Formats: sequence, C-alpha cells, structure tokens
Amino acid sequence: MGGKKMKIKMNKKGFTLIELLIVIAIIAILAAIAIPQFSAYRMRGFNASAESDARNWKTTEEAGNSSYFSYLNSANGVILAAAPGMGNGAFNIGPMTAATTATSGSYLQTPFVTTRNPAVVTVMGAIGIGVGNNVTITADNAAAATDPNVSDRAIVVSKHFEGDTAFGIDTDSTAIYWCRNAIWAKVALTGNGAPAAFPAGAGLPLVDDFHPVAGPLACGGAPIATWTAL
Repeated sequence: MGGKKMKIKMNKKGFTLIELLIVIAIIAILAAIAIPQFSAYRMRGFNASAESDARNWKTTEEAGNSSYFSYLNSANGVILAAAPGMGNGAFNIGPMTAATTATSGSYLQTPFVTTRNPAVVTVMGAIGIGVGNNVTITADNAAAATDPNVSDRAIVVSKHFEGDTAFGIDTDSTAIYWCRNAIWAKVALTGNGAPAAFPAGAGLPLVDDFHPVAGPLACGGAPIATWTAL
C-alpha cells in the first residue's frame, strides 16, 4: 500500500429548493381542502346537538300534555310544588342535568287545576329534562282560550352557541323549523327564536307559529330570512 491513502467518497445529496417548494405546495393544497371540510363537519355537529335537544323537548311537551292536559314552559333549579304562570320560559344553557325534587337542573313545568270539592286547587306538573353542552333552549306555553289555568299550545326554540342555526318546534305542528345565519356562530340565543327577530311570546296566539304563512315570518336568517321546515 506504501504511502497511498484511501479516499472514501460520500454522497451528501439533500432536497433541492424546487422539491421543498413542491412539498410545501402540496401541504397547502391539502390544508385548503381539509380545513373548511373539518369546520363544516364541526358546525353540523353543533347544529345537530341543538336540533336533538329541540326534538327531545318536543317529546317531553307531548308527554306533559298527556299527563297533565297542559303544555309546559321551561324552568331551572329544583322542581318545587308551586304553580308557575303561563308564558315565557327560562333560557336553559347546557350542560344541565334533568332536575328532580332534590337536585337542581333543567325541567319543563305547567300549572293545572284539580277540583277538590268545594275547592279548586292549582298544582304544578313538572318533568326534568337535560340540556346538551353549550345548547341554549327555551319553551313558552300559552293559556287556552277556554281555560286560563291550562295551556293548549307551546313552542320550543334551541341553538348551540357555536352553531349557526336556530331550531323551532311548535306543538300545533309536526314539523321542525330551522333558521340560519353564518354570523350566528358564537352568538348566544337571546330571543325566543334566532338571535335576531321573533320576540318572546309574540307568536303564541297564532297557529303554527313558525309556519311561513300562518305565523311570524322573520327570524333574521340570511340568505333565507324565514323559518323553514326541515
């Protein structure tokens, strides 16, 4: 070998600038496709939670009417043996568990009259029902024209804080109605309907309060400004 030195040739080739730019471009394209789809998926989930609560409350309204012959309005706290009035219910904000006689939570209530000769006694019927996380929901009832002590109709309105859609249910109708506006995401339900129009109790004297023909039209939605049946 003598004085000869062995030379080891190493190939230290890396990524070229063009290759890096191509990878970055591909990642950007994938992100541009995936992020909006993920956001839309989350929005559908938020809205579905509010819709589910509205449907559950509709079922509870019918159960209450079947048991007490009167529709109910919303309240929270502990169910007490006291007769509430008719009209605007509380805005119950989830997560809330179903109230019991000993445990605070969310419930639907109604006064009804029992005749115990010679007295007429007004007592309360109440059913505990939960509210989903970040869902705001309210129920109004109205006195029957033939008997102010019982209710013959009620409405339920719900919205998820993160969602862009409010849902309305009317016991005069089998349909569920919706109203949507993109700017309602991260806006709380503050009126008896969408965050904009439909003030508390405004539609109760009517039949099918959310119906575009018979009831109040405006809900503040955009581009569709009226309540629409699903």
